Amino acid sequence: MDKKQAYEVLGIEPDSNERNVRRAYRALLFDLEDKGQTDAAYLFKKQQLEEAFEMCLKQAQSLGPAAPTSALDSVKADPEAVKKKLAFRLLLGIGGIAAIILGYTWFKNLSVDPGGTSPANTVGFIAAVENLKSGSRAVVFKLDDTKVDRPKHTNGVIDTDLAWRPDGSRLLFISNEGDGNFNIHRWNPTDSNVELRSQGASAKANLWFSGPDEPGIGDQALVTSGGFVFQYDQKLATIVQILPPPRKKTQGQSGDEQGTTGQIEALYKQIGISFASAKWAIGHPIIWAVMRRENDEVFVLNPLNGEVNKGMPAKLLAAKKIEFEVTPTGDAIVVLRQFQFVDTDNIPAQFLIDGKAVPPFDSAVYFIPVDTQQPQLICHSKGPNLYFGSVAKDTKPLDKLPKGNYTFAQPSVSPDGTILAFVSAGLVGESEFKGMALVAIPLKQDGKLKGIARLAIGDVSEPSFSAESDKVVYLKREAGGKRAIFTAPATGGPESKVSRGGDFSMPKFSPQKVAPKSS
Repeated sequence: MDKKQAYEVLGIEPDSNERNVRRAYRALLFDLEDKGQTDAAYLFKKQQLEEAFEMCLKQAQSLGPAAPTSALDSVKADPEAVKKKLAFRLLLGIGGIAAIILGYTWFKNLSVDPGGTSPANTVGFIAAVENLKSGSRAVVFKLDDTKVDRPKHTNGVIDTDLAWRPDGSRLLFISNEGDGNFNIHRWNPTDSNVELRSQGASAKANLWFSGPDEPGIGDQALVTSGGFVFQYDQKLATIVQILPPPRKKTQGQSGDEQGTTGQIEALYKQIGISFASAKWAIGHPIIWAVMRRENDEVFVLNPLNGEVNKGMPAKLLAAKKIEFEVTPTGDAIVVLRQFQFVDTDNIPAQFLIDGKAVPPFDSAVYFIPVDTQQPQLICHSKGPNLYFGSVAKDTKPLDKLPKGNYTFAQPSVSPDGTILAFVSAGLVGESEFKGMALVAIPLKQDGKLKGIARLAIGDVSEPSFSAESDKVVYLKREAGGKRAIFTAPATGGPESKVSRGGDFSMPKFSPQKVAPKSS
């Protein structure tokens, strides 16, 4: 963003003084927060507004103070006295504005969502689903590994799809508790407060929060239901369809815009049958998603405005099974099990032998930069062999199975964006896997991890990083077939067992780094 664009975003004249810059920013911010709850591009617009404000403010401050508006600013006044009075007024003004904003935000949140405002100390907590003889139950493990069962759980009820709110004060999950429909529930793990936070008979799944704990951002999540993607607001308990873009006329929408919406809707029908999962490209007007096709899955770029791929969705990769994660900068890490061609009607000539399509490899891990949206190969497998990087014929395998086919599963990215962890596994059937090891590789050269590391050996699954990016929690299948919860250092080291008995899934560290002051 250049200076001209920044002034256009704020709607002010070039070289405006600091007072006008701040006024314009505050007005736009309040307007964005009020309207942002149902705006698909909310996160992108807020980031754009913040960038414009910082740029314009810096420019205004470089020009010096605004023109005098009172006798206090008179050139005849004593310079030192003026400085002191200005500083005092500035402190009073900032304090007053901060008090008004904080008071307004607190009152607004409390009036809308009284059960979600109190902070809770969950630093180091691990949430998980405990699989019972009948049903499953959300639980948390405290720092001393004490297990706390979520209250009000009825025998036979299924809890699943855990997601910590970005501030760590609440754990959300999907459950059929109550009327039997799979809806979103919210739990404060430090007390007995469990609330129903969505309605409807349509089952919800794949609940996912993104972004830091900031006002307006931490309230938003994505969820799939009925093959569509919805934006979910946990504070307001509202769900709004976001993918495919709903085809409906809105105030001020022209005929051409309605036609574009219809074109996008038709294009989605050509890409896939339904959405399986979706995540924001953090800080960008993009949603990465997996769509189901008749016999496989496809990884899809979903622009939220016309600046990316002219606003049109695009299929990037295909496989029998696709799993993905998003980095803190919005890039995608995509795992393919059993590679498929994206466009089966236009397979490149080099992959056709005697008229039959021959894939370049079986399974792979890709990195897709959010800026270019061009997939880059990290590692791949061919039969029992594991390779890193190139698919050239002279590339030597890094590892080899004694029997069976190599594959990959369940990527996880550290919150600081420096480490990628995934499961190296043996392929079972067309797309299932049996874990062999938990592998970590550096995503950035200046990170703590300097090379490839095996963090755990065995039938492991479902890795997830701690808030400080220094530990990984994961499952390991033990004798008898039950899965226990373990942790290990993110750069390698001895593992520690967290659970004692029981069978678990979906372990996730709390994202909270520091205990809230008033918890």
